[in-house]
Amino acid sequence: MGGSVTVNAIRNYEYFTHLVPITGSQARLYRLDLEQAFSDDEIQFTDEGAGYRRFRDLRLLPTDTLRNVLKRYLPRSVAYTPSDIRKRTEEFVAGESPEEVSPYIDSLARFLVAFLGGAMLVVPMLVMRLPEVTTTKSLVTVSACVLLFAGALPVLFKAIGISLQGEGY
Repeated sequence: MGGSVTVNAIRNYEYFTHLVPITGSQARLYRLDLEQAFSDDEIQFTDEGAGYRRFRDLRLLPTDTLRNVLKRYLPRSVAYTPSDIRKRTEEFVAGESPEEVSPYIDSLARFLVAFLGGAMLVVPMLVMRLPEVTTTKSLVTVSACVLLFAGALPVLFKAIGISLQGEGY
């Protein structure tokens, strides 16, 4: 019997770690809903976002390191989607990064990766065309570019299944 309790505890821990904390404005909105549903004066609800959690929204585009950086540093007008502005107005005004990935950010991230991939292909070709380039220099240049690109992909993106082939995003 002790084994099943341990398994349930691990399963519950895993379940709770996948829940996403909600923001302050969302906590206030949900608190108002709770107060209307449970209008008992003895129950005290707080606006602290850390106390509330929700399921991850599967309709949102997946995010990764590159998209997170773009969301953080690009202007809010292109980083926020209209629905994210409606849901997180206080965070939008405060200048926090959005939760959703806007189509502009997604397209820009795709373009940057395509540009990086093209550069990693063209630069070795240009080096090989230089005068006085030996086979060793060409081979080292091509190998270095391939390794750099292969190393950059997992750092910039979460490699989930087939997502690097374009079907996951």
